[in-house]
Amino acid sequence: MLSVIDALFQVFYIILFLWIILSWVRPQYGSWIWDIQQALNNLLDPLLAPIRAVMPPMGGLDLSPIVLLFLLRIFRGIVAASFG
Repeated sequence: MLSVIDALFQVFYIILFLWIILSWVRPQYGSWIWDIQQALNNLLDPLLAPIRAVMPPMGGLDLSPIVLLFLLRIFRGIVAASFG
C-alpha cells in the first residue's frame, strides 16, 4: 500500500515540476504545449491559490510551488508514518 501512495506522490511531484518549467514558457495559443499548460493550470491552481492568497509574489517570483512541495513532503511523511 505504501509503495502505491509513494508512487502517487512521485507522479504529483513530476507534474508540479513540469508546471514550474512550463510556467517560464509562453506557447502559442492552441499549440499542444499550450494545451498541456492549461491542463496543468486547471489541476494545480486550486492547490496553489490558497498559498498565493497568504503569500504574495516576492520580487516578481511566485514561490507558492515551493511551499506546495514543502507541504506535500510533510503530508507524505504523515501518510507514510500512518501506513508504515
